[in-house]
Amino acid sequence: MSRSAGRSPHSMLRVLAAALLLLSCAVVSADAQTAPGRPTLPSGGGISPFRGPGVRGTSFEAASLDQPGCPIHLSIEALRRTERGVTVTIRLANLVDGSITRQVVGAWVLVPDGTIRGYQKLESDRLLIESASRVTDLIIRTVSVMPNDIIVLAVEEARGEQPWRRDTKELQQEVRSAIAR
Repeated sequence: MSRSAGRSPHSMLRVLAAALLLLSCAVVSADAQTAPGRPTLPSGGGISPFRGPGVRGTSFEAASLDQPGCPIHLSIEALRRTERGVTVTIRLANLVDGSITRQVVGAWVLVPDGTIRGYQKLESDRLLIESASRVTDLIIRTVSVMPNDIIVLAVEEARGEQPWRRDTKELQQEVRSAIAR
């Protein structure tokens, strides 16, 4: 490389490094794109244990567990990988008369065979009044989400005029068996 081109070898290395950085950012961004998709989680041919179609990224997916009798309807709005971890945007909707003063949502990261890779909890004491809904982010930081992993979300607790609670260990077993179907 000649100096007549106006660039030193060091500046060319910096340009090359910047180009590689931009390319790697584009690949990470493409990996985490979300698109609502058809349910791809196993359903065993019968009634699915999941609520709605869930959300599918290009390398991992998320679904919420159907929980009859739960005073909160939990649905997944978006799924993306960020520099802070995998972010699942969820909507919590109050289905009962009266307010809900505390909400606890669990997120289990599972490999396709049903083995649990990790667990994270989101607790909120924000008031959720009758017939209202709220959108919030749950950031999975306790475990790395790998390609083909499945994130399953479920409501563990709702406090208010009509309290509701599920045992975490029992719920974990239900989540595992839902994937194994």
